[in-house]
Amino acid sequence: MVPATRIQRLGSWIADAFVICVVVGVPSLLIEWWFGPDGGIATTCEFVDNGDRLVERCSGASPEGLRFSRITFWTLASIYLTVYAVRIGRTGTTIGKRSSETQVVDAKHGEPIGVRRAVLRTIVGTLATACFGLNQVVALLDRERRGLHDRIAGSRVISP
Repeated sequence: MVPATRIQRLGSWIADAFVICVVVGVPSLLIEWWFGPDGGIATTCEFVDNGDRLVERCSGASPEGLRFSRITFWTLASIYLTVYAVRIGRTGTTIGKRSSETQVVDAKHGEPIGVRRAVLRTIVGTLATACFGLNQVVALLDRERRGLHDRIAGSRVISP
């Protein structure tokens, strides 16, 4: 099993990040725009000089609109991440991994990791990435090129 190169890992991460922005971000905005209580009005803020200090004045989305946006986004993101994890568990690939010709496999046997371990890998990877990209830094600097999510799930990304 040949580990994926750093460029392959970075390329697949960028491609998958782009896909999640398109598959989750764009529909979230459109749903908010078409069906949201505020009609897709974004909150805008400006600083106004109020004599001796600057005051922030915001206008736009209502609390109901913001709640609707968050619920829409997190629902779509949860659905996408579930499909992503199932895909990793069964085939070891995603759109990003296919574009960089890499695959997620069991670290010991080289077979697909299964849905349960893929869900664990996806959750840990998402949380570690949310922490200032910690997961990608570890994967790019590690000698075996395994991120925290790979180590916890017992997986590795290879270049078949």
